[in-house]
Amino acid sequence: MWGGCLVIVGLFTRTFQYGTDHLAFHLTDSLGLQTMLDGIGAYYTAWGDTRWHPFRALSGPAFFGWVVLAAGAYRSGALGLGRSVALGLMSMLALGPLKGTQVPQSFLAVGGLCVAFIPLGVSLLRDGPPPTRRALVWIAVLAAVYVLVTAYGPKG
Repeated sequence: MWGGCLVIVGLFTRTFQYGTDHLAFHLTDSLGLQTMLDGIGAYYTAWGDTRWHPFRALSGPAFFGWVVLAAGAYRSGALGLGRSVALGLMSMLALGPLKGTQVPQSFLAVGGLCVAFIPLGVSLLRDGPPPTRRALVWIAVLAAVYVLVTAYGPKG
């Protein structure tokens, strides 16, 4: 439970960071690289201290949460030792805006997540109860809404 809570809290900082990434990419396209760098730099220094930012405080829970989650998954028997270690590799994922350049490290972290959870998902699909008729109807409705919004929604 603690690991899951820490990871979820840490995901809030990832949401903020992806918003900053989105802004930075659009600023680069419309105003140029140097303007984007100046703007993002000014945003971070607007808090007064360049080393502290409100969402930086949530990076620690994200980092430690994956390790605690992996240890809990192993101790509870939900995952074996190898898959628990693979889950713990997620703590290597780079945190912060514009961190997509650390590709090998990111592939290792996300690959570990896949190694940990894909077999678990397959076993749940095989051994779990089949979806109810109501669940299948909701899946169809949500898929149709997604297709309609993608096809006819706002562009740009």
